[in-house]
Amino acid sequence: MKKLLLYLLLLVGFACSKPNQQLTKITGKRLSIDTTLASDAAIEEYITPFREELQNVMKKPLCTAPVDLIKTEVNLQSTLGNLFADLSYEMANPVFQKLKNTNIDFCLMNSGGLRANISKGTVRTENAFFVMPFENELVVTKLSGAKVKELFDYFVDRRRAHPISKQVELNISGDDYTAKIGGKPFDINGTYYVLTNDYLQTGGSGMTFFANPIELTNLDYLARDAMLDYLKKVDVLTAKIDNRVTVTP
Repeated sequence: MKKLLLYLLLLVGFACSKPNQQLTKITGKRLSIDTTLASDAAIEEYITPFREELQNVMKKPLCTAPVDLIKTEVNLQSTLGNLFADLSYEMANPVFQKLKNTNIDFCLMNSGGLRANISKGTVRTENAFFVMPFENELVVTKLSGAKVKELFDYFVDRRRAHPISKQVELNISGDDYTAKIGGKPFDINGTYYVLTNDYLQTGGSGMTFFANPIELTNLDYLARDAMLDYLKKVDVLTAKIDNRVTVTP
């Protein structure tokens, strides 16, 4: 009887033990996330209030653009680039003044950072996100005159309309150039405070002259937030091609 009970217990033990299973194959299929994918009613009900609130914020009118502001290059400038460089300087300089009790000398950004044009008409919150989808922060680099010369060399060599603020006057003739900053001739023995963003400061877009500055100040201010603050500040959004960069053969 005892042997029978022991035998039954062994059978039960083997029956309850987990089999030694091994994964031998994984299969899957691609699901397209488009209009053919059915929505979940419960999820839709949950997110609808948040979607509507976000749309109300993004569609809020801020100012008016009387003309299209675009990235199209004219003499190494663009209306959108000039606008962005100038508004970045205007909004960042008071912040820097409070921190350092001095002014930024000029601003340089990259044309690739501007991802959309601003069309004529009402300018809304969403436009700032279309133009600048990145979370780049504004920083100020204190550069030697030699580094600023590298900056100008880069600008002239690349022949791209990288946004540069109106404090600069760059006259390019062939491969040569002359430069003024704040109305004064560029001094290679001087030092300059140059506004840019954290991506470029670490060498993005090949702007290695921003790396290892004499001094680096993070303004804790997103470039997109500077644009939004400016759009809220003005009634009419304007920009033009001017004499900050002139090019002759």
